[in-house]
Amino acid sequence: MADVGVGLHYGDVSYGNIGAPGRLDFTVIGSAVNLAARIEATCGKLGEPVLASSAFVARTPGWTSCGSFDMKGVAEPVEVFRPPTDARPTGTAPFPA
Repeated sequence: MADVGVGLHYGDVSYGNIGAPGRLDFTVIGSAVNLAARIEATCGKLGEPVLASSAFVARTPGWTSCGSFDMKGVAEPVEVFRPPTDARPTGTAPFPA
């Protein structure tokens, strides 16, 4: 079974095809994308498969704070949240610590 982390954030992004006509790649860029990636990297450190930012949680209440953490490229510590216990699929376990 693969260990997968999901970082959720809400914010503005830029998206589209980047590259040459023979080789186009669809991509999403912006500070919101970077923060989501930093939150995802924190999943393994905290042993949580899903973490979200306060901007995401403001739109989906019921999450529990895991604390604030320094993240590369972000000036201030970022508070991250885990989903409500009843929102986890049955039989899933957090990442090994």
